[in-house]
Amino acid sequence: AIEIKPSRPREGRHTQVTASFGSYGTGQHRFSHGAKLGRGFYSFTGGISHTRGERANAAFHSQDGTLALGYEISPVWKASLQGRYGHFNVEDPGPENAPLAGAYARVGRGGFSFDLDNATSRAWGYARLFSSLGHHMLWDGFRSVDHTTGARLHQNVALTPRLTVDGGTDVTRYGGRANNLATLVDFGEHDLGEAAGFSRTSWTPVDRLRLNAGLRYHHNSLYGGITVPELGASYRMTDKYSLSVAVARGFRNPTIRELYLFPAPNPALRPEHLWNYQVTVHTRPGAGFSAWATGYYTDLSDLIVATGRFPNLRLANAGRSLHRGLEANVRWQPLRRFSFNSGYAYLRATNLGPYIPQRKLNYSLGWNAGRAYVHFGGMTVGRRWADMRRTSQLGAYTLATLKCTIPVKRDFSVFVMVDNLFNRRYAVVTGYPMPGINAMGGIDIRF
Repeated sequence: AIEIKPSRPREGRHTQVTASFGSYGTGQHRFSHGAKLGRGFYSFTGGISHTRGERANAAFHSQDGTLALGYEISPVWKASLQGRYGHFNVEDPGPENAPLAGAYARVGRGGFSFDLDNATSRAWGYARLFSSLGHHMLWDGFRSVDHTTGARLHQNVALTPRLTVDGGTDVTRYGGRANNLATLVDFGEHDLGEAAGFSRTSWTPVDRLRLNAGLRYHHNSLYGGITVPELGASYRMTDKYSLSVAVARGFRNPTIRELYLFPAPNPALRPEHLWNYQVTVHTRPGAGFSAWATGYYTDLSDLIVATGRFPNLRLANAGRSLHRGLEANVRWQPLRRFSFNSGYAYLRATNLGPYIPQRKLNYSLGWNAGRAYVHFGGMTVGRRWADMRRTSQLGAYTLATLKCTIPVKRDFSVFVMVDNLFNRRYAVVTGYPMPGINAMGGIDIRF
């Protein structure tokens, strides 16, 4: 799970302006300002992104904004309120062999969250109330509105310097309604509720050994309850080598779109379930070198996959799949001004879904040349199945990006970036070729 928290400004006032322009009429422009004054703070951001696309009828335009206010009630308690809204319009040019004109989607999404944080020397946590909403308009007459409202409590307590316990609960209600103005199809109004309680424990019985365990009970108004445990241990064999193991259960309930909405609703879908087992070895033989490798085995059941092609598209539970894989990462800094990073992933599955590569390699080089910073990065992606029946494949491809940032003054810099440096022809989704070599340049001002 990934939790994204808005940044809070440092002491004083801070402003940042970035703007860039590039190929295909592409532009990205952002403004942010924030201040921490005494016990209070505020921040707001705004941004516009746009492109006409590398194909006809492939334009995109978006704008978004956020506002945050906060106050330090006491040395222990802090309160904050964050709001956000964004709107975008995207055109779909269609696959190359069946191009579309006038196919668009207009989406607006916004929401807010109110947080009450606490922190002492031995306890820390928060209470959060959140809500979000959205509306969608498609060129074919489809319209929908949706909403999500919930609350979350989470508290950590350090019982001893070696033993920490946390616990909490969250409650969420979500749903919406949809219809099609052109076909007069009413998809109805649907709402689901979820509630959960969870607890985790982290214990370090000796300096070299750390144990952790967790348990979550999750209840869905449609599918009932499920208990999700996790166990893990990490052992530092020497100052340079460590070993960790973990076992965890996971699940994913079908979404309201998958159950009830166009283009392929299936109210009979069952939740996806998995058990994951993994082992990680980490090494740091020197100050400028570190590496880790993780081997994992995942047993998945009732995977939800899309079969067929529109208008004969169908969602169904595809049964069981066993995933066995390896992920490795290396970080090396042989010189003070030079760094290298690389990561490799290998996946072998008995029921590998479409568009998922069996092999992938990432790499990057960074060089601080004094008056400029040069970054070269890329990735190599292996072949992927183009459909669930495994009748065709998408070819492997290698991409590279070169970026040069030049500090003109302390708070002002310019940059130039070239993407798909070797002008490779490739596709991530069948029928939608990605752009060839393209470039972008811009400025970054901070004060």
